[in-house]
Amino acid sequence: MVKSKYKIELDDFEKEVEKQAERYISVTPKEKKQIENIFKSAKKTKNINLRMTEYVLEELKLKARSEAIPYQSYINSILHKYITGQLVDRNNVIELLSIKKSLEERELLK
Repeated sequence: MVKSKYKIELDDFEKEVEKQAERYISVTPKEKKQIENIFKSAKKTKNINLRMTEYVLEELKLKARSEAIPYQSYINSILHKYITGQLVDRNNVIELLSIKKSLEERELLK
């Protein structure tokens, strides 16, 4: 390692890059090409036409506005969560939490 005569203060991002560089793993040219293809396909978008009621569109726009993102991005996010299994039904989550709490209380009573 060559020491510089200049004192350079790294910002937080640069420090993180430096830490991550220590965990660098080399890849074969074939693996590199596969990784590049994954990134390329992830960036590709297609325009579609979609029919929905005005009510649904307005509600989507309201929710998107509350999260400070464009409504098209919000719709894309919902669809992405759905196809990756990350979109969950709020009522199901509440019901599961209720069951969990009930089971925990039963264990405490024993």
